Amino acid sequence: MWFRKKNKPVNMDVEILVLGNRGAGKTSLLATTLNEMDKLDSSGIDFKPADEKTKALLKKSIDGIESMFNSKGRIEVGEGIEGTDGFQDFRFQLKFTDRSWNEASKFNLIFHDYAGGILAGGDKDKQYARLKEYFLRSQIVYILIDTPYLMEAKRKTIGEYSAKDEILALFDDEETTAKSADRMVVIVPTKCEYYLQRDRFSDIEDRIQREFKELFQLNKAGDKETYKLYITPVQTVGGLEFCRMEDKNGRQAATYRRTKPGSQFKPENTDLLLVFCLDYLLGNFFEQMVTQIKSSKRSKIIKSLEKSDDKRELAPRIDEYKDIADKNRKNRTKNTKRQAEKQQTDIFKQMMRVFFSEYGERESIIDKICGQYAEINDCYILYMEQKELRDMYGKRFKQHFTEY
Repeated sequence: MWFRKKNKPVNMDVEILVLGNRGAGKTSLLATTLNEMDKLDSSGIDFKPADEKTKALLKKSIDGIESMFNSKGRIEVGEGIEGTDGFQDFRFQLKFTDRSWNEASKFNLIFHDYAGGILAGGDKDKQYARLKEYFLRSQIVYILIDTPYLMEAKRKTIGEYSAKDEILALFDDEETTAKSADRMVVIVPTKCEYYLQRDRFSDIEDRIQREFKELFQLNKAGDKETYKLYITPVQTVGGLEFCRMEDKNGRQAATYRRTKPGSQFKPENTDLLLVFCLDYLLGNFFEQMVTQIKSSKRSKIIKSLEKSDDKRELAPRIDEYKDIADKNRKNRTKNTKRQAEKQQTDIFKQMMRVFFSEYGERESIIDKICGQYAEINDCYILYMEQKELRDMYGKRFKQHFTEY
């Protein structure tokens, strides 16, 4: 949620729901995100637990994962990892450290974790209503899928371990659809080391599309996509890989082994998952900030931009913006006014991006505009932070995230 206080830093509170069944690796994903924090330092990103409780809980999970490497031979999934009991929020603070404005923008990230059985219990579980509330509030939803069960288990077991029916029920809901705008959904196959080492990501991708086809269909059901949908695999343990399915007490159970003798805990791409979501949020917040600028203020800003635009890069969009305004004055029905306002807002967003792209490195122009308009200063901060992320991570985003 955006909020702005006069002469105060701009803060961004972000809620992320880690959705998945018991044993899918929800708490482990959060723990390995903590473990990968040092990788973000070199990118000018300071990411740390916001309180001692979060730090202690995640360290305990890391210790549990690392304890699996003390086992010999086959390792049962979940050995050494204690799942979440009930609900647990993990709070982080994230800010940029390599800019003079680093105190001007700060993310407060709240990851909602819960006992997987609550999802599997559906609306029969008394805590399910709380889970649904978190789902509706969260700007980002991770759907964690236990890859070995997805790929190797019997069909009935796949449904049990993925809780796909319960996940689809959350998405296929009128209240959910109404609140899905600007949400990002990331399907995250976990424990997929065995398959990635054998170049089998396409097999995982195909199976996800078959098993969760209704989720993909729901996203394309209307005139535009309901949410941003991606798939990215994450290696949360790295040094272990799936070995085989074994029957245990009448149920299938995945077992694991070291990827090679002496292999150690080495997660991959959990930091990238976090940065990718941050990139999305920066773009989303930029759009919101521009949209919130009132039309009366917008007209003044456009005049200032036009004076500073010595390259005449904005001229076509400014002309189009004014032309729509002229037509709207001649035909002032409610529908045409609403449509004109939307068109002008879209053009204004384009103007802002073009202006920052062309003049972002020209301090005299940027300082003048940002000094005149606090709203433009906020937009500029968001634009430049997203630009820097894409400069550093853009190629990796394309390699590891598949959009649908």
